[in-house]
Amino acid sequence: ISSATNPMAAHAVKMLKKLNGCEMHTTHILRNGDEGGLIRLGMNVTTDSNFIIAYNY
Repeated sequence: ISSATNPMAAHAVKMLKKLNGCEMHTTHILRNGDEGGLIRLGMNVTTDSNFIIAYNY
């Protein structure tokens, strides 16, 4: 969907700035790209997930 041709998409893009300062909590570990995008939007992201480290000797 392109904001250039779809008015609803254009409105959604315009509203993204309203996410700045919002709180978001997730119960799973976010991927780096997902977390980076949320941070660029100005969202405060928290998680209660645990990293699992496997040692293969």
